[in-house]
Amino acid sequence: MITVEVLEQLGIPLPPLPEQQRIAAILNDQIAAVEHARAAAEVRQEAAIELPAAYLHAEFNSPQAQKWARCRLGELAILGPDNGAFKRRHEFGRGVPIVNVSDLFRSLVVNLNEVERVDTSEDELRRHGIAPGDLFFCRSSLKREGIGRCCYAREVSEPSIFDCHVMRVRLDAEKAYPEFVVHYWASPTVRDEVIGNSRTATMTTMNQNDLARVEIPLPPLPEQQRIAAILNEQMSVADRARKTIEEELVAINALPVALLRRAFSGEI
Repeated sequence: MITVEVLEQLGIPLPPLPEQQRIAAILNDQIAAVEHARAAAEVRQEAAIELPAAYLHAEFNSPQAQKWARCRLGELAILGPDNGAFKRRHEFGRGVPIVNVSDLFRSLVVNLNEVERVDTSEDELRRHGIAPGDLFFCRSSLKREGIGRCCYAREVSEPSIFDCHVMRVRLDAEKAYPEFVVHYWASPTVRDEVIGNSRTATMTTMNQNDLARVEIPLPPLPEQQRIAAILNEQMSVADRARKTIEEELVAINALPVALLRRAFSGEI
C-alpha cells in the first residue's frame, strides 16, 4: 500500500508546459499505435488457435470422408481399452517412465524422455507396459473439456508404463494407423461426443465401454497414413504461427513501458 506521505514526497520532472503538451501528444499517438498493433495481433492469435480445428473439420467432414467405413474403437483394438497402474506418491522419482494425465495435454505425441519415473514390478510391466503406437486417453479430469484427451507413443526406447487415470488402446496395425486415429480423436465432432457422453460428479470421467464404442471412420490404411502426414504438417504450421504471434504479443505488451521510459528520460 502506498501512503499519503510517500505520494507527497514523490518528485515529478516538469519541463515547461508546451514541452509537456508536446510529449503527451507524442505518447498518445504512440500508445494508440501500440493498442492497434495489439488488437491486430490478438485477432491473428485467435485465428491461429482455431486453425487446427479447421484443418481437422475439413479433413474429417469432407464428402469423401462421409463414404468411409466406420468401426468402433474397441473393434480396432488388439489390447484394451485398459486402465494403467495405481502408484503412490512415494514410489515416484526413480525407476521407469510413466505416462500421467498431465502428459496427455502437452502434445499429440508422448515424449517418454520428459515424463516422471516410478518404481514398478515385473507384473506391472507385463500388464501396463507401453509399445510404440499405443494410444492413451484421459479417463478422469477435473475439467470436463479434458476428458478423453488422446495422444500416443511414437517411440519407446525403454520399459515404460501408464498411470491408472489413463486408458490405453493398442490398435491392430493392419486396420488402423495410430496417428490417423489420434488426429480424428482431436476433431471437434469427436470431442463433443466424448464430452457429451462423460459423467461428472466431483470429477468428469469415462469408462472403458464409453471409449470402446466411439466410432472411427476408416479409409484404407495407405489413405490413413497419407492423411496423417498432411495433418502433421498442417498442425506444425499452425503451431509455428501461434508461437510467432505469442512472441509478437510479448514484444508489443512491453512497448508502453519502453515508450514511457524514453519519454521521461528526455529521449523524445
